Amino acid sequence: GGGAKLEEDIHDLRRQIETSDSLIAEESARHDIILENVTRIRNLMFEGEAQSEALIAKHEEECKIKKAERKDALSKLQYAVSKEIYLESSKNLDIERRYIVDAHAAAEKQEMSERDRLRAEADILKNDLEAQFESADRDLSASNATLSNLANQNEQLTQRLAATRFRFSQVKIKDDEDS
Repeated sequence: GGGAKLEEDIHDLRRQIETSDSLIAEESARHDIILENVTRIRNLMFEGEAQSEALIAKHEEECKIKKAERKDALSKLQYAVSKEIYLESSKNLDIERRYIVDAHAAAEKQEMSERDRLRAEADILKNDLEAQFESADRDLSASNATLSNLANQNEQLTQRLAATRFRFSQVKIKDDEDS
């Protein structure tokens, strides 16, 4: 009877299952790498944000100190100007005061642009990592779907193998009875 054909089917199904198993192993390894990448990028996002916040906070702290120093210098000069109001030297003091006011404004402007630069750099880093994360996350979803499909195929092949083996054993019994 059809024993030989069924035996061939069993060998064929075994080969297909072997191939399926190795595909699953490959995809699992790929999946692990993708997952590590997603985790690494997520950690970089947190670290990057914390670092940027710290840099900006440090800069703002330094600016506060410098601003206080400039204010102090200016009020000392204001005081000197008010004391010397009737003296010739007050003219020089006034020029000096104007110079400090201008320097003060220039410093403020420079500090603001430095703060903007720090913020812009932080944003660039954040956007870059977000794009990397989205890409890695898409890869992860695709790999999940692939693994799920491969597992289903493997399950179907295994069921077919079991059914074919059963049919083969029935034929064997029948062949034995016939002989």
